[in-house]
Amino acid sequence: MTPDELKFALRVETVLNSLPDPEFRQMVVEVLMVIGLVGKCSDIASLGDSIVVEHIIGHAHSLFLRDQV
Repeated sequence: MTPDELKFALRVETVLNSLPDPEFRQMVVEVLMVIGLVGKCSDIASLGDSIVVEHIIGHAHSLFLRDQV
């Protein structure tokens, strides 16, 4: 791991640890994992501005809350 990768990993960990709700934190991790897999397995060279992570997480959170009722 390079120093830049370590700094990135620490930054991601800091952001995840700042999320108080464990369910929401898990959704964020899963969304990021799916986006990473899409980028890794896809023939798309760049996703550009076509993905807004906040919208995906917000929609996933809404679905989660709806399922809890």
